[in-house]
Amino acid sequence: MASEIREAVTAPVEGYSPGEERPLVPYAALASLWLAGLAGFVGLSRALDKPIRPVRGWDILLLSGATFHLSRLITKDAILSFLRAPFARYKEPGAPGEVNEEPRKENEVQHAVGELLTCPFCMATWVAAGLTYSWSLFPTFTRLVASLFCAVGMADVFQLAYGTAHKKAEA
Repeated sequence: MASEIREAVTAPVEGYSPGEERPLVPYAALASLWLAGLAGFVGLSRALDKPIRPVRGWDILLLSGATFHLSRLITKDAILSFLRAPFARYKEPGAPGEVNEEPRKENEVQHAVGELLTCPFCMATWVAAGLTYSWSLFPTFTRLVASLFCAVGMADVFQLAYGTAHKKAEA
């Protein structure tokens, strides 16, 4: 039974990436999970009789800054590498305080989750969704959390600018 289901799911995508294995079924599962989160948010909003609030101007900027920093924190931060270790393998040091990793490929699920956990661009979609859903339901708390991550992200920019200016002044 399980092999028949797997065949029905994989047959339409056979030949997609000849010579390179791509974990399309786990990708589909992750996309389905993301969509289930959206459906759950809409359902919870309706159950709580809370209208979905529009996100405007400054809140978009705040959520964008927080999404940027939190995505990099989850996918690149050296201290959080223990969370990615089951799905990623260390490659080399990255930007200050960051590491470069690659997805493990022992199985398709590990590979797909590893790609999500090592790609700040991929993770940003998930982080933005979580922050936006949270902002709609709990705006004050979410503004506080988003402000924290946005402030840390801006502090990183200032640290890097200071370091660059310091190096130029020494040269």
